[in-house]
Amino acid sequence: MMAVGRAFGGNVWVVWTPGVLVSLRRLGHREAIQRLCAEFDEDGPDCGYNAVIQDYASIWWKQANSDPNLTRFSDHHRQLAARLKRMTGRTHSTKA
Repeated sequence: MMAVGRAFGGNVWVVWTPGVLVSLRRLGHREAIQRLCAEFDEDGPDCGYNAVIQDYASIWWKQANSDPNLTRFSDHHRQLAARLKRMTGRTHSTKA
């Protein structure tokens, strides 16, 4: 019987049997954003994500102009970009 499943390109995990987890640790906001951006760099600009993670990825890869959430909701765009700057020191990948 499977205890854990990974879906949607790996960014969604479903745990049916929580007892199989060996280690679980909550990330702080800064560490979570930094790890997220490291994953963006590893996955590259052509990888798609769900919901707000895609918004962050679009900003990270300088593709915000093609993301309808970011072009339609400019305050949302500014908030996410400011959070990236505060948490990582920059708003874009050095690979973008």
